[in-house]
Amino acid sequence: MSKLNVLLKLNSSAALLGPLAANFFKESQITYDDIDCDTLTLSDTDASTLVSSDYLGNSHVYIKNTNTANSVHLQTTGAVKFATILPGDFCFFTVKSATVLGAISSNGALKIEYLIAKVDN
Repeated sequence: MSKLNVLLKLNSSAALLGPLAANFFKESQITYDDIDCDTLTLSDTDASTLVSSDYLGNSHVYIKNTNTANSVHLQTTGAVKFATILPGDFCFFTVKSATVLGAISSNGALKIEYLIAKVDN
């Protein structure tokens, strides 16, 4: 089985305040068979599920909003919105085991690019 070693390093030369650290380092190994990469058209009426609750491992998620005018709202179970991706922006984060991740457009149809890498625990 092929493996992908991922190393994510974020740092800042400026002092950061609040809960953020100046240096962040995360290393994981991802199974190639568990990577889903595609584009998806979202609507503003029904959320699309990107990660379902039946997956029992953590997932690294990359989402890019390709729209130039409208935002993408990310939500968990029960349509609880927790983040917004502005037009042209992207995000990269981890979804914990058995957590639902959904996405919905702020206005009309829009396309996202996404990559979901399920970590081989």
